[in-house]
Amino acid sequence: MKRYPISSHVKWNLSAVDYVSEAIIEIIKDTNHEKNGLPKTFNINNPIDIVPMDDLISWSKEIGYELYYLEYSNWSKNLSSLDKFNPLYTLKEFFQRAPSFPHSDGPPCKKLLSLLENTSCSPRGFTKSLFETMVLKMQACNLIPLPITK
Repeated sequence: MKRYPISSHVKWNLSAVDYVSEAIIEIIKDTNHEKNGLPKTFNINNPIDIVPMDDLISWSKEIGYELYYLEYSNWSKNLSSLDKFNPLYTLKEFFQRAPSFPHSDGPPCKKLLSLLENTSCSPRGFTKSLFETMVLKMQACNLIPLPITK
């Protein structure tokens, strides 16, 4: 699509899979959380370095991707033309029904850090360097195209 919705209020809470898997293992090992009245279901995400949408777009442009912004209503209408191989395809109905780009102002993982405080599991922020590594791996697996060079 090469287009993204104007969404300066949106921040992405991206987590490295090694952190998420380590957190799951630590939670499973701790049998006291149920005895202490803590929930059995956890939202595991990155509690530090939440990345603004504008940063992700800027990083993408810096490595050569041409991206253009649209008002959300126009962006969501463009989703109708997606083919079934586009990663957004399965989410297009969700985005088309939403009046604006969905977001949450709530703090991430309120109880996660306290649950993991006595373990060796510690989150690392999602940085520009990690983003670039992720993009290179997705390119190598042909999950995303290489940027067009001029």
